[in-house]
Amino acid sequence: MQYPNGWWRLPLFLTAFLAFWSMLTNLLRGNQVKLANGREVLNDGAQIRHYLRHRQQYRLAAQAQQHAEAGRYAECAQLYVILAQQSPLEAWILRNLLNSYWLSGQLDAALASSQRLEQELAQDFTDEDLLIRANLLAWQGRYTEALAIYKQLLTQPAPYYAAYNSRGYTRSLLGQQEAALADFDHAIALEIELAYAYANRGLAWLRLGHSAKALADITHSLTLSPTEVYGYRNRGLYYLEQDDFAAALADFKQAQLLNPFFHGIEECLRRAGQQIGATS
Repeated sequence: MQYPNGWWRLPLFLTAFLAFWSMLTNLLRGNQVKLANGREVLNDGAQIRHYLRHRQQYRLAAQAQQHAEAGRYAECAQLYVILAQQSPLEAWILRNLLNSYWLSGQLDAALASSQRLEQELAQDFTDEDLLIRANLLAWQGRYTEALAIYKQLLTQPAPYYAAYNSRGYTRSLLGQQEAALADFDHAIALEIELAYAYANRGLAWLRLGHSAKALADITHSLTLSPTEVYGYRNRGLYYLEQDDFAAALADFKQAQLLNPFFHGIEECLRRAGQQIGATS
């Protein structure tokens, strides 16, 4: 499972800006008059109010991005809550609200945002949105519900490669390492440079006792993506098994730096720190 994945690997600001720019371009294209000096203006008061409302959306989204860049995800979510109360409601707002909740560890609120997106903007609800919901359920330990969604995504005519990775991760958590490996293989076959699938396959190899294969996959994941948080976490677990506790601690710290809310990272740091203390 990747956290976060797909569209939310893009900066929140970029998503907001593109939505705003598309809206503004269409608005100006259809509602403008030419003055003698060539300036273009909106042609009625209603359109001006419409423009100003979306200008406020852009301003709030820009402020939210500033919070996100500083790691203040809860404050980021608060701004998207304000945006989600305005009309018209747009899909990018709910997606960024969900992302902000997830990054701040508010999984129930993130799941509620996913459900609202499907209920209120069903025409915009995509396979990727459904995958994100399944990942949220898996993070909450609701594995049966998550696996049902992964199956739904993988039995359609064009299987969604990221669903193979997420189902593999969930199966690995459940101790089904051989089945997990098969899913990671499918994901990589469909997307050869899927860094987090290599990282997750490496963890499955590690849990099966194949340390060399584990390290090879994890190292390759970090070659493909030097900021792959799962790569650092999983390599840290590899180093723990090799009794290289200092290297494990360094990788866990890097994973935490990349994602302070990464699931289970505090426990990893505690284990490495205890081992260092016990051997010093």
